[in-house]
Amino acid sequence: FLFCPAMSNRFSWCFLLALLFSLSVVAQPGPQSAAPPDQSAEIGSIFTLPFSFANVGDAVGYGPIVDIYLPTTGTDGSVVGPPFDGISLSGTTASVIGRDIAVDVVTFDNNCIDHPHLVDTAHEPLQVCGVIGDTLLSIVLPFGSFIPDETVSGTVELELSQLADLGTPVTIYTRGSFEYGTTPLDDPCCDPPIVEYDEDVFTNWDSMLVTPTGFTFEKKGPTGEINIGPNFEYSFTLTAGLSVGTFDDIVITDNFSGDIVYLGHTLATPAGLTCSVTEPAIGSKPTSAFVVSCPGPYSGTMGDKIEAIISFYVPDTEADTTPTIPDHAREPQSNLASIQGDWTPVDGRDDPVTINDGPVGINFNVVSAIVTKGVSTAGDFLIGASVDFTINFAVSDYSVHDDIVITDTIGDGWVYQTGTFPTVSFEGSTYTMDSADFTEGSSSGATQDITFRLSDSLARERPSSLSSVAGSCVSPPSAPSCTGDPPAIGSITFTAFIEARYSTTVPVTSGDILINNVAWASSIRDPTDFSTVLVPSYNAASFVEAQIVTAELTKTLSLIDFSAPSNPSSIEVDANNILTFELEYSIPAGKFAGLVIADRFPIPSLLAEPLSQASTNPGSDGTPPPPSLEYAFGDRDTLTKDFAQNPSFSVDTARNEIRWTYAAYQPDTAPQVTPPALNVHLVFTIPVQNNVTADELFLTNIAEAIVSRSAADPISSLAYEFMVLRQPVLITRKGIANADSASANFSPPRASETIPIGPTFEPQVSNVEGPDAGDLIEFSFSVENVGGAGAYDIRFSDVLQNGFDIPSGGISLTIVRGDGTDLTGNIINADVTGDFFFGWS
Repeated sequence: FLFCPAMSNRFSWCFLLALLFSLSVVAQPGPQSAAPPDQSAEIGSIFTLPFSFANVGDAVGYGPIVDIYLPTTGTDGSVVGPPFDGISLSGTTASVIGRDIAVDVVTFDNNCIDHPHLVDTAHEPLQVCGVIGDTLLSIVLPFGSFIPDETVSGTVELELSQLADLGTPVTIYTRGSFEYGTTPLDDPCCDPPIVEYDEDVFTNWDSMLVTPTGFTFEKKGPTGEINIGPNFEYSFTLTAGLSVGTFDDIVITDNFSGDIVYLGHTLATPAGLTCSVTEPAIGSKPTSAFVVSCPGPYSGTMGDKIEAIISFYVPDTEADTTPTIPDHAREPQSNLASIQGDWTPVDGRDDPVTINDGPVGINFNVVSAIVTKGVSTAGDFLIGASVDFTINFAVSDYSVHDDIVITDTIGDGWVYQTGTFPTVSFEGSTYTMDSADFTEGSSSGATQDITFRLSDSLARERPSSLSSVAGSCVSPPSAPSCTGDPPAIGSITFTAFIEARYSTTVPVTSGDILINNVAWASSIRDPTDFSTVLVPSYNAASFVEAQIVTAELTKTLSLIDFSAPSNPSSIEVDANNILTFELEYSIPAGKFAGLVIADRFPIPSLLAEPLSQASTNPGSDGTPPPPSLEYAFGDRDTLTKDFAQNPSFSVDTARNEIRWTYAAYQPDTAPQVTPPALNVHLVFTIPVQNNVTADELFLTNIAEAIVSRSAADPISSLAYEFMVLRQPVLITRKGIANADSASANFSPPRASETIPIGPTFEPQVSNVEGPDAGDLIEFSFSVENVGGAGAYDIRFSDVLQNGFDIPSGGISLTIVRGDGTDLTGNIINADVTGDFFFGWS
């Protein structure tokens, strides 16, 4: 509410007040760790929990942390106590951007525990309140800073107790926080942590459910389209996954409905589990069931399973003589299975469970003929590369097809290789198709049709001039009778090549996806009289695609202060270090529609600022490097050095990111000529800023290569460089070392009357009672650096409280380093009038 007084300048008043109000809104980071979707896990198993972190605020946050609350006590343990039946951490690490990250694990030994990292403004640990016995996981993400809208994901391995309650979900909770708040300083007094849910109680956090399962049951088999006949054998796989606990009277049933021919089975069971099988007669068309019976009892362990594989083929008629494919073309089929039994949990507190799972099914289509498509090349899919397309076809054992015409539609971006002839493989021989039997369509449009008149080709090739493709169970003019002949399968192979440009003249570039379609058209004939048409038009189709090859970006910190890092696997840097990085990205396709190489730095230790191009030519090891705040093209660079493609350099201050932007490089190349591969090799040098930050602040920075594609959205490749920034951390202690009073009483007692000196000294921290007016007091004031970098220009002060005076002879001051070196003579300044202040460097 804004009140404007009734005066002539009320509008300026209102404007001023509104301006002041608007200026009071301060941008803030917003940590968020949204819980993943609900999932299930097998009792006693180790399972993977994904987690994520995002900055949903409008300012940079520092020190991102993900907290995960695990219900370790579980359903029973949280009520009646141990043994617990919930979830715990498996191992000691989480995985974030391909890197193992240590996980801090805190068990609730009280209703409220100290957070291992987050503290309040008084440096007291923030409290997390929960159930005694549950577990808090705290994951410090490997980022020092996190900009708005930035996200990262990771995983952690968890273990579900063997005592977990079947089907009773337990809840996992997550939240995010910024340990250092809005600055990289470890100064909670003035910039406390920012926590997504600052309530102590975990139940206010985001949550997801994990539902324990005691067993699994699944059925696998053919999907899509399958042929019929004994030459086309398929199988169903029934798998019962057992966990811990005792299993009795397990019965697995697969119900048949007379539409398959049973060919037998294989059965695998855990050692110690005896099972029997009731099966149909081999070669029959069963309407009965296939049954696996395992009476038990059997004590299961993780990974145990019962697996039955049932072999079959689809006949031409079902058990009741009904045609399997009434319309001679295609017909849907399904097959159902189920499992029953009893399971007694390991946890005696839980009741036994009756297993009744199913039916689970497989759905597919039985068809008269199938066509599929494949593509291959000698190496990578590159512009100009020659590719072999293979059209595979299969006619079911009881079917006859004629008037077969196969149309291959070559998509935009590749073209039939004129002057080559397709080869046909069929009936045990391979021959070259006559030019009269195929037509090469025009290649001027977006697609090109290649038409193969297979029936004409077979008639021309066969001595009998027979144009049809008959299944192996067809022996005209008699009724179908399988004699063991090979299946009616074959292929047509032809050659094409990847073009340099699409029909629109847009170049084919790295990462583009090219598509090829194939269509089969035929008539279905009577197996007893090939001249009789049963189905005048039968159609089948398939497709294949290929992607023009891309590459991965790599990033390396090659030099620190112009020397190789002493420990490349665990890099630590200090303020004012000079860092030399290398970025490398290859474009095997030799063309691209646009390319950006970007490097985003952690704030504020690495600063994105303009870099000038250096005159140096770094070799394979990055030396000689460019000077600080300059970049150069390394010896493996060809895009700029060999092909004169100079990028523009820019800085995105908001993202603290530097970029090299390359315009499209799309040189014309002759047909069937692969352009040379391109390589980007950038070497640049920047300083570590001399900013005060927390010690061991992560300086993970993210490089990205973004390639624009002609026929799709851009694709990107990420690379990470992990570093830790070391800073000094000074701890001060003050105590009374001595007093010239006989009645002086020190608390705690002093270990010595003199200040102990040495690398591991414990400074005096005693208080004193008993001195009188005029007594001399010797104070001990210590400064210890417990950080990872050296401290310079150290200054400290001590305020004289009322009741203390400087002795008439002056203050007696001694400064001694931990190794015994007397630094008293190095005092830069000492002010002993009133408050005294001194220091050394």
